[in-house]
Amino acid sequence: MSKFDASASAVGHLHQLHWALLELLRAGRKDKAIRVSLETYDDVALLRADGTLDTAEQVKHHQGDSTLTDGSPDLWKTLRVWLETPSLKDVSGPRLYLLTTASASEGSAVSFLTTEDHEPQAASELLTSLAETLTAEETKKGREAWLAATPAERLGVLQRVTIVTDAPHASETDQLLREELATAVRDEHADLLIERLMGWWHRITFKVLLAADVETISAGMLYNQIYSLRDEFLADALPVDLSLADVEDEIIEGLRSRPFVAQLGWVKVHGHNLRKAIVNYHRAYAQTSKWVQDGDLVEEDLTKFERDLIDEWEIQFENMCDQLELDGELTERDKVQAGRELFNSLYDANVVRIRATFAENFLTNGSRHILADRGDIGWHPDFKAKLEALLGVSA
Repeated sequence: MSKFDASASAVGHLHQLHWALLELLRAGRKDKAIRVSLETYDDVALLRADGTLDTAEQVKHHQGDSTLTDGSPDLWKTLRVWLETPSLKDVSGPRLYLLTTASASEGSAVSFLTTEDHEPQAASELLTSLAETLTAEETKKGREAWLAATPAERLGVLQRVTIVTDAPHASETDQLLREELATAVRDEHADLLIERLMGWWHRITFKVLLAADVETISAGMLYNQIYSLRDEFLADALPVDLSLADVEDEIIEGLRSRPFVAQLGWVKVHGHNLRKAIVNYHRAYAQTSKWVQDGDLVEEDLTKFERDLIDEWEIQFENMCDQLELDGELTERDKVQAGRELFNSLYDANVVRIRATFAENFLTNGSRHILADRGDIGWHPDFKAKLEALLGVSA
């Protein structure tokens, strides 16, 4: 591993963002007006509706086992932040938390500030003694900030401090989120719900960190997003796995030899439109398979949907053939044009739906290509004969 490897730092930043999500989720149970701020007052801060600080947190993450000692840079850097930030130093300021994945040494100042043994006076005396005797460069600025404060100011800060040791690691965040959202959706949809919620959270926290349009995020905003996502998983809804929309070029190229692609070629569908058709074919196949696997659909639902698509196509196909018959002697160009018009008209049609509330076009168009691949439907008036010649069997 390179000496410049920054993976631990990146994990720490992501952990901080995910922890902020958990804190806002939990606080929002009692008050939807609570808002979260990032990297402004502290790593993570919760604000009341009137803008006053409720809590401020330093979030420290370590990859392996570690111990938070009285000489640890994490401790002194945190104390410096609290002592040099007026809103945090103020005696009437917010509750202050240092959350760390590290453990604490028994009898240390750190141990006197944990939830179980909260003795701020004893911790203050130990820290003052250490601030005068420690020499490590990494803790120098923190120790200077401590000694520059009055005894009353030091104690005033520590009385509001709680150090949470052995806090969850980044790898445990997903499980904590799953537990918080346990009643929102069925178990088989939990991963997809968390994936979508995380995607939204990363987008909006990026704006907060850039101070672009959004400076804080309210619990109400978070819960509205959860409610919106949850509605996609209701009994009559079908959750769309957005990851299936990205189809690799290798898969697309591998599908170009399929019968449905030949069918599209017979009516001159090519270029971007052909690529889109291949993507829809693959996406519809993968999505319906996932719905059946997850229990959102049963085979009978899919069979009925395909039968309805065939019925819709059959009416338009026969109308096309009837019109061509009326036109008299036909050229291949006439047939290609008629087939392309049939393809275009059905491409825009979205009357047949797998569920009344599901209106995603990729599914109807992709499913038509699945049917065309089987030879159940086609676009060119002579598609059956052409398929027979292509496959060497009766279509």
